[in-house]
Amino acid sequence: MRYGTLAALMLAGMAAPIAVCAPPEVYRLLYPPARSVQKNLFDVIVAAPRGSPPPKVMLGTGQVRLTRLRFSESWISPGLLTATSDRIGDRERAELWIGAARASPGAQRLRLGDQTVALHVGPKPPKGWPVASVHPPVAAPKGELRCAGCHAMGPGVLGAAPPDRSCGKCHDEIAVQTIHKHVAPPLARCAMCHDPHGALRPKLLTDAREKLCTRCHAGGHSKG
Repeated sequence: MRYGTLAALMLAGMAAPIAVCAPPEVYRLLYPPARSVQKNLFDVIVAAPRGSPPPKVMLGTGQVRLTRLRFSESWISPGLLTATSDRIGDRERAELWIGAARASPGAQRLRLGDQTVALHVGPKPPKGWPVASVHPPVAAPKGELRCAGCHAMGPGVLGAAPPDRSCGKCHDEIAVQTIHKHVAPPLARCAMCHDPHGALRPKLLTDAREKLCTRCHAGGHSKG
């Protein structure tokens, strides 16, 4: 699959510029999404200013064990649109704390400082609460994190997840074009529309399909 070449073409002339965001000034709970239905084991991801003390994330009366991951120096620029770039900001001045939480069925609350995230685990959720979907290579079925399944990794360092490595090894280019009914180049930037870490819509979409399409298309015709 030639996603790497396609991504380079996108960056050369087709990709829209992305505004540089400030780093998180406080701890920010990225995942799991609020008011979502989770399995009994789910990932917890927190963004923090670089060099901050470990965040204290509580699930009920227990504290979630988190591991610090700093961004690779080759991936500190927020020049590519990703599912979380607007919340992480400048990766040079930010870092992540990642862990897996195990919860009993029923209503649950994650707490991080003054942030509270309501969740439901298992069956019989509140009406209208969506089931959170995590891409299988990302999910941690036994509690171990599997970032290296998509990301380049080093000791305590999280690198980029280039589409040709993270997506292309499982998703064939021709099949992707057939499923999306679209030519390949725009599809090389999977995170424009999909969030593998935890989405509340089918197919890991980050927004309604119609809204995602209109980022590049208006009235059924390309903006370009």
